[in-house]
Amino acid sequence: MRKKIFSIIFLLGFCVFLSQIVIIRELFVIFYGNELTLGIVFFFWLLGNAGGSYISKKLEIKLKTLPLVFVICQVLLFFILFVMIFLLKSNIIFNKPIQGEIIGSGTMILNSFIFITPFCLLSGFLFPLACRILNNCLNEPSKAAGYTYMLDALGAGTSGIIGNFILIRYLSAWQIVLIIGALLILNCFLIFYFLFNKFNMVFAVIFSCITLSIFSSGFIKILDDTSIKLRWQGYLILENRSSVYGQITALKKENTVSFYDNGLYAFTYPDKFSAEDIHFTALQNIEAKNALVIGGGLNGSLSELLKYKNIEKIIYVELDPLIIDMAKELLPGDAVPFTYDKRISIINTDGRAFVKNTRQKFGFVIMNLPEPYTSSLNRFYTLEFFKEVRDTLSADGVFSLALPSGENYISPEQIRLLASTYHTLLDIFPEVKIIPGGTNIFLSGKAKGLITLDGSILGERLKTAEINLLFLSPDQIPFRLSKDRIDQLNLQLSPAQPLNKDLAPVNYFYDLLLWASKTSNLLVKIVTMLERVFTIENILGAVFTIGIILLLFTIVKKPDFIPLSVMSAGFTGISLELIISLIFQIKTGYLYLQLGLIIASFMLGSASGSYFAARSMEKIQGLNITFNYLFLTLSLYPLFIILFFSKYTGDINIFVFLTILFIPSFIIGALFSLANRISPDKNDEVISFGRFYAFDLLGSAFGALLTTALFIPLLGIYFTLVTITCINLVTLSVVLVKEHGAWGME
Repeated sequence: MRKKIFSIIFLLGFCVFLSQIVIIRELFVIFYGNELTLGIVFFFWLLGNAGGSYISKKLEIKLKTLPLVFVICQVLLFFILFVMIFLLKSNIIFNKPIQGEIIGSGTMILNSFIFITPFCLLSGFLFPLACRILNNCLNEPSKAAGYTYMLDALGAGTSGIIGNFILIRYLSAWQIVLIIGALLILNCFLIFYFLFNKFNMVFAVIFSCITLSIFSSGFIKILDDTSIKLRWQGYLILENRSSVYGQITALKKENTVSFYDNGLYAFTYPDKFSAEDIHFTALQNIEAKNALVIGGGLNGSLSELLKYKNIEKIIYVELDPLIIDMAKELLPGDAVPFTYDKRISIINTDGRAFVKNTRQKFGFVIMNLPEPYTSSLNRFYTLEFFKEVRDTLSADGVFSLALPSGENYISPEQIRLLASTYHTLLDIFPEVKIIPGGTNIFLSGKAKGLITLDGSILGERLKTAEINLLFLSPDQIPFRLSKDRIDQLNLQLSPAQPLNKDLAPVNYFYDLLLWASKTSNLLVKIVTMLERVFTIENILGAVFTIGIILLLFTIVKKPDFIPLSVMSAGFTGISLELIISLIFQIKTGYLYLQLGLIIASFMLGSASGSYFAARSMEKIQGLNITFNYLFLTLSLYPLFIILFFSKYTGDINIFVFLTILFIPSFIIGALFSLANRISPDKNDEVISFGRFYAFDLLGSAFGALLTTALFIPLLGIYFTLVTITCINLVTLSVVLVKEHGAWGME
């Protein structure tokens, strides 16, 4: 019977985590991949689960009715998931007035809370119920709690691997939702069969046939088409497809075709004005034979580069091959010259990974990527990346990038972003010049004297190259290069700004501030205040002050602070998962499938630790002492991460990352199981699972929010890791003082 209940809990964990993958991918499209918005989503997600777990602990559900409640909740879970996906795909709830427009902060926060809470409350409610059902079979409360935590994590880890490597690669969101529904209802059949021996094979077969027929019929296509049409009202939808990297939508309006990548505008064809901007870079080195273009080449700019007779080879790097495939199908020939001109080579890989590993030298490198509103994009605007680009340039090579600006007015928030980028480039390149406009073009030369903003010189070079342009003729170039505007922009950007680095991504924070300025003046004030307050000195001072207050409270009241340890462990777990994922991005490039492995490694580590602790409790002498030593190891582990990545600067194998994350997750899983044994609920030991599960999720919720939105952007990765260590050491000190200073001995 025990193993049968194990399978039920495992399947529930599998379905809930797979649901999370689907929902987060859809929210990724809505929120354009920004870590602040996703941090808030994770915050509400984990907070909702914590609330559901706490409610489950408080409700006195009779043992006889537990299975029925468990079944009803799973059916409701599928129904809520189905409604959520439809609302997300149709984008009704977030009310975006203009397609591709960034959602306002107030709308995002309020709707995230309303939208996510029902599903998360219900999923958080289910796991304490599962723990009670398992305990009814084992009659060993501490083991039941440990096994439930283990099976939840094991199901989630397995779901992460299968979901990322198989389901998401080959199936649509609706198909995955129906699979989840089938598994949840199958779980309901298993509960009745295992606990009551009531299982009708005929009903099971009928249900399976209906599910398979829906899965293979046009019902899914109807759902998908209806939701997509609701999202993109006013446009002719040419194509909407998903890949492992996201969702690509091609829309037609009048005579133009626009591509949206994960809900955010990517490019429009034809767009001659933007495409011709590429000549400002090419004219700096008209003798160049090799060129590298990173992203954004499908608006016609690749065709513009081919007009230079000296060009022998153009390498175009685009991460998602789906964009290339859709462009071939939907755009005319001059938009996709790589189909007929052998001088262009398409490389589908991460742009930074290509730059780091290539041995080729280029006369110019052009980066056409969006501004750094996410940490994964910010890594293309850092000191380390600029150094890698410089190393790929020939002796007369030029590097260019572009950032949005204003024709006549640049906001203070925009200036900070532009200035940080400017000074970071100046730290690597001996010469950096900027062409002002609605989009500022940054030109960086490998040597001084390579770049000119003299309109007459560039006009003559254009004539020499015998290139005819629509918007950028030799007579028009001087108007774009007004000396007064260039001098004014240089004056605005001249004050020093912090350099943008991989492990201290200030540009990412500045872009968050810019996003706030476009959506809410109140949010700007809050973020600006937090920037002043969130210094490493103030944070550590606050941590130690809170620690002293808790120590004094402990001496007087002697409360049970083990739940605080569980919450701190949850905070540490989610923070380390996010940090290791970010470092992995920076070191190896954004490879979605491998990041799925990292998530699975964390969940499987938690499952292994919980299982080990649950099986070893009877053999361990001094559970409190073991708990404290494990917590001390977890507290110091972030310092090991700092030491490792500061000393080891070469290429790192994926399995090294998996191991680095597996170790703390193993400790966290073991701590959770031990916590249920050393600090049980006074009335019902197994109910303590709901309390500790809630504290674990609560810590994880605040960890997701603070780490992505504040700690990493404001403190950098290393200081964030130091802060995590200090928080845990203060928590451990409080626990030890509660135990009269002894390691677990009264």
